[in-house]
Amino acid sequence: MKYTTKIYSSLNPELYCKWKRLWESSPYASLINSPYWTSAVIQTFPDVPCTIIAVYTKDSLNAVIPLWKKRILSVLVYTSIPDHFTYGIPILADVLNNHLIKHLLAEMIQLGPCHFQNTDEQFVGTVNTYLQGLSFARTSTVNYSIDLQNDVDIRHTMSNKSVIFRRIKHISDRFTIRSANNTSDHALEEVFSIDKNSAKQAKGYATFSNTSSRMFYRLLQKEFKSNFLIHFLEYDSKPIAYSIGFVVHNTYIGSQLGYDLSASRFQPGKVLAYKIFEQLKNNSFSHMDLGTGDSHIKHLMSSSHRQLYAITLSRNSLVRNVLPLAINFREKIYTILFSNKKMYFIYKSIFPSV
Repeated sequence: MKYTTKIYSSLNPELYCKWKRLWESSPYASLINSPYWTSAVIQTFPDVPCTIIAVYTKDSLNAVIPLWKKRILSVLVYTSIPDHFTYGIPILADVLNNHLIKHLLAEMIQLGPCHFQNTDEQFVGTVNTYLQGLSFARTSTVNYSIDLQNDVDIRHTMSNKSVIFRRIKHISDRFTIRSANNTSDHALEEVFSIDKNSAKQAKGYATFSNTSSRMFYRLLQKEFKSNFLIHFLEYDSKPIAYSIGFVVHNTYIGSQLGYDLSASRFQPGKVLAYKIFEQLKNNSFSHMDLGTGDSHIKHLMSSSHRQLYAITLSRNSLVRNVLPLAINFREKIYTILFSNKKMYFIYKSIFPSV
């Protein structure tokens, strides 16, 4: 089959419509390979050059990947942004179609060095197969999830309910979950309000402390529409915790979770996560994806996880081998400074995220 490639520097209506149809029908759909995510990123970060590689057979869109050109430790690379929110497979294509994937990867590496964070083993294996000797992968973090169709997974989560509800067991009836209208601007304003007084804010790393993060999530809400979900945990009808998640096919993907510092004695984040699990289980979702990273609540909620990877693609051996090590070193520094509010603030001033 003969493929043709088109390179775009913006997202036009025709491409958006074709991309939307491909994403909605593809089993390889993720947040970051969707036209919705791409549109929100382009509008939030207009100064970061965008390149969209689209592969066609005649007039039919077969594969697409959105890329942004930015410096990582002084090296210009093509990547997914914003880097502190990215997770999943960056290409939208049938990864089992050897000819198609080989064509797409060749187009990607022709642009220049590419780097992706928090992608899965299947994508890494595909890249290593078709770009032998031109890629370097390392482990980055983990991803916990619950199979809501699997009795073993469900029993594990339910068996820990008493631990999760330990601090509210005598007053649990005063805590309720509220699902917000996903098109309501007011719901996001409630999220931002809780975030201002959150435990994260107290430690200096509130999710929505900057204008671009708030703008980005407003745009994601607009783009994803009914696939953008907001839940609140209320104590005596007052919202004390929030959760933002996305629906991709029949999977719920948790994105952001925060709670009011004054309510921390109740462990509201854990309580809200469990209540969302109950809702999803009762509404025929197939999976609850708990996002990236390791934490106590994720161990309580899920008994299974998978490894995620960072991968660098480049014809330049120095970039390919040194850049991942430098990024890994920077992340270790980040982990050390994360617990110190002042040092973390200085770090973020030197290495701002996009």
